[in-house]
Amino acid sequence: RQPGADSDEERRCGRLLRERLTAELAVYEAEEGLRTVSNLHSPAHSIIQVFTVTPTGTEEDWAAVVERLRAVPAAFEGYRASLALGLERKLYAGPRATATFIGQLTEWSGG
Repeated sequence: RQPGADSDEERRCGRLLRERLTAELAVYEAEEGLRTVSNLHSPAHSIIQVFTVTPTGTEEDWAAVVERLRAVPAAFEGYRASLALGLERKLYAGPRATATFIGQLTEWSGG
């Protein structure tokens, strides 16, 4: 008897989870994270999205915002380092996606 095999729902959920984890592992092994440039979803979007879902109703909430803001430079440095490693390994992002993303970053930074 396998854990989680008690019902059809659990078996379906297990198959779906296995499929998603297998796909994520394949993306990781292909080093796709070293060229993640997109105008829809990238590490930069994830960094910014943290602030759209962070509550700001209390002083404690704002303290959490401050802590997250302090982590932003390191997060962007990690992203930059990943892209630099991708360039070293000749893992290039598409030119159109890159140009669009640069425009988006420029707009976000007010530049």
